[in-house]
Amino acid sequence: MKIFAAIGLVGAVLLACAGADVSRAGSRPTDTACVLLGITISPTNAVVHVGDTLRVRAAFDDCPGPSRVHSYRWTTTNASVATVDSLGLVRAQARGVVTIVAALVDAPDIEGAMVLNVDPPPP
Repeated sequence: MKIFAAIGLVGAVLLACAGADVSRAGSRPTDTACVLLGITISPTNAVVHVGDTLRVRAAFDDCPGPSRVHSYRWTTTNASVATVDSLGLVRAQARGVVTIVAALVDAPDIEGAMVLNVDPPPP
């Protein structure tokens, strides 16, 4: 069994959030918007063989401020081709193409995805 890891990025969902702007002393804070690119998945795509595993990773860009640790819910579009566990470990089950999706647990409409091609095992 082989374990693969690769690096890449893909943006998924746009989201605006409010921040405070206190650029002048004594002025009241005003709302400004920051744009979040959404969840990035690495790798963005990969090719593996039946029986291989692949670790995929997710990252979410917050608005400026303190960093937060995010939890992700991993899913696959076809578990007969590849499965994914709660930590992003993908196991190739059968030949085909599948999409692996990560969604924020606390905001499930924010998600990112990667495409996985599963080839037959080598001879």
